Amino acid sequence: MTDLNNDLSSKKGHDESGFLPTTDWARDLDILDKRYITNPAPIWKELRGECPVAFTERRGRSWMPIGYDDLAEIAHDTDHFSSRRVGVIDLPESEREDRPLLGAPPITSDPPIHTWARRILLPAFAPGRVAEMTPITQNFARELLDEFADGNQADAASDYARHIPVRVISQMLGVPGTDEDMFTAWIVAILQEGFNDLGRSLETIIEVMKYFDARV
Repeated sequence: MTDLNNDLSSKKGHDESGFLPTTDWARDLDILDKRYITNPAPIWKELRGECPVAFTERRGRSWMPIGYDDLAEIAHDTDHFSSRRVGVIDLPESEREDRPLLGAPPITSDPPIHTWARRILLPAFAPGRVAEMTPITQNFARELLDEFADGNQADAASDYARHIPVRVISQMLGVPGTDEDMFTAWIVAILQEGFNDLGRSLETIIEVMKYFDARV
């Protein structure tokens, strides 16, 4: 975060990121605004009717198409909207020299890598394979419920829901279940904390890549 943002964050009315709350979703979109995080559906509805492509100068200039037709066209136009370099918030040119060039995961990459990745990954999600994973997933869910069944209260998100995807994916990838806490910490660092600490997010992505490189 810049010194300017730190100065702004100390002023009354600014959010934790140092920005004034937006008053114009179409021309000053802020996906980290608490109103957007809490309930984005009304905002999407408003934008579809008035401005199908929202814009913002916050955290680096960006656009967000809202309508299905626009999104479908963009998704298939890899010449103009490539996944060669991805990130919700990109680094300034001056900071890129010593950073690795991180591409998209194979399943969301440009053709032909995307095509090859689908051929490799889709069998793992075929109906028969999903059916095999169903009782395993149900068992994970029961184990998690048992851990706090005798307690007075629990957080459904942190004590239950967030553990299931990690355990299921670990099972599918054949990685030790003992690494669950590490995987969860990685996810938080990349997807949650990464908005305010891009450097830490990139470092975590490299940690993940090294982890799997050592096991493939």
